[in-house]
Amino acid sequence: MSKSTYATDKTFAGQRASIARNVVVKWDDEICAGIIVGVNLRDEPIIRIFGRSGSAAEDGAANRGGFELTFHEVKSADEIEKAPARCWFWPPRV
Repeated sequence: MSKSTYATDKTFAGQRASIARNVVVKWDDEICAGIIVGVNLRDEPIIRIFGRSGSAAEDGAANRGGFELTFHEVKSADEIEKAPARCWFWPPRV
């Protein structure tokens, strides 16, 4: 793959965050789908969030400046409940 397909050179749980890659976002008590759409100035992926309750205007790109999402490693579906609010992670393999 060419370098331009990666959002960042950082690794998150051993994986690099490439553009258009699906992720999961835990927003408070909601579990939402997300997709990586770019990179911010801190070399972290910008994630577009889908499926939050409320108006469509509330869905937006995280880590662009509106709000921050931190990475949290999740290896199983059981660990999702233990994950902190407003984090993102790779979809666990089930």
